[in-house]
Amino acid sequence: NQLGSTRENLIRKEKAFAYILGMMVSDTSKPRGYRFSNQCLISLSKKYNWSINIGEAMCKNFNLLGIKAKRIKDNDKLRSRAKNGEYRWISEKSPFITYVMESCLGLYNGKLTTYDKINSYWLLSCPRYFLIAFLQGVCDGDGCAHNFWRAEIACHPNQRLIKELLKKFNVESYTDGDALAVSNVESILKLYSLPLFLHAEGRLNKLRKLTQMIKKRKKLRDLNNKMKDKILDLKTKKLSGGQISDFIYENFDIGLHPNTINEFYRNHLNKLRTL
Repeated sequence: NQLGSTRENLIRKEKAFAYILGMMVSDTSKPRGYRFSNQCLISLSKKYNWSINIGEAMCKNFNLLGIKAKRIKDNDKLRSRAKNGEYRWISEKSPFITYVMESCLGLYNGKLTTYDKINSYWLLSCPRYFLIAFLQGVCDGDGCAHNFWRAEIACHPNQRLIKELLKKFNVESYTDGDALAVSNVESILKLYSLPLFLHAEGRLNKLRKLTQMIKKRKKLRDLNNKMKDKILDLKTKKLSGGQISDFIYENFDIGLHPNTINEFYRNHLNKLRTL
């Protein structure tokens, strides 16, 4: 029992380290302290109440590794990227954080995760639980799921590495601007089974809803005329395919892909033109 308990504690600390590593790649700034020390600062929008969960989780994980971290005064200065103000948390200055940045992420001489690639292909040989915790750290910071039946990870300039990590879980992804996108329905189901988000509750709920819609999806030929008329009515009111898909699911418990809705509407317009 003691050996089992020791192993569980070790895995718990490894997961904490992996999650922090993911957060360092995605959503933390790393102000320098002394010559050989750094600290981590995380600022999260007040728009989402679950931002608190992420910040507190980061502190808990740092504390688990023996590094003090705490919440500090909110940043109430409004700017384009933080229109609601920000909650903030910060770790103590530690040479361990400098070591992680240099040896684990390959960030030397003031390089920043926002602009510079990390050198962390060693992750590909890590255990499944470690990779999941790392991806959760990345995606709690820079991931999203939305009603166009798609999940995204804003991971530029590390798209190649994250793509390889997702492949380890048989998740198909593709580059879309600065983000990696996942739209294959089987891959979306796999993302939820991980799960891709840990403390970003709103994002996890959206991903959960996507999986429910996928499991209840129908094709256009399965819809009656009344449902088709409803789709056309909503389209004339300028709703997007994603908005209509969400409406159909919420009101009729039917999963209908936004592409199916948009294609149906285009075909309808083409038929009207030929009359």
